[in-house]
Amino acid sequence: MISPRGFLIGLTQWLNATLSGDPDMPFSSRTAIGANAGVRGWIIMEAVIDLLFALVTGERDHCRNSLAGDVD
Repeated sequence: MISPRGFLIGLTQWLNATLSGDPDMPFSSRTAIGANAGVRGWIIMEAVIDLLFALVTGERDHCRNSLAGDVD
């Protein structure tokens, strides 16, 4: 049986692939890349995702942490 965390990781990878991104990359990582490039829409999306994760899990800078985890 799949874990809830594994399900959510797969869901974000599916979302990224559906939006023409890398199917092996979570949407949060793609968001961090766009925000780092200075694209306004990605900067706003990063703020929204980071706020949700901060409220729900207490994690700060979720998108950048996700990107760092993909690069390692």
